[in-house]
Amino acid sequence: YRQATQLQPSALQHWAALGSVLAQVWGQSAADELRSIIEHQAPLLLGSALGPGPRDLGAQRLCQAAAWSRSLSLGSRWEEAFWKAAQSRSRFGCVFEQWEVMEGAPK
Repeated sequence: YRQATQLQPSALQHWAALGSVLAQVWGQSAADELRSIIEHQAPLLLGSALGPGPRDLGAQRLCQAAAWSRSLSLGSRWEEAFWKAAQSRSRFGCVFEQWEVMEGAPK
């Protein structure tokens, strides 16, 4: 995934896959690289087009990045913006699954 992000730096799917693997496998020990991924994704994610209903991949990726930041205590400056954008675009999938992590209470 790292090589894919270098070959196609504007392809969100590579950044999302790399971040997901790092967050799940390495967790806090990958904090610096995850912060870098979140920073790189910010303009791409916040400018991504809306998808059809619950299959809005932009909302899914916004939610994932916000959840990495919160659950691993990364403190990304984009965390709140990503979460609010994800919420405004979708009420399904990741937003539903990560509600307690992000809001501190069950939905």
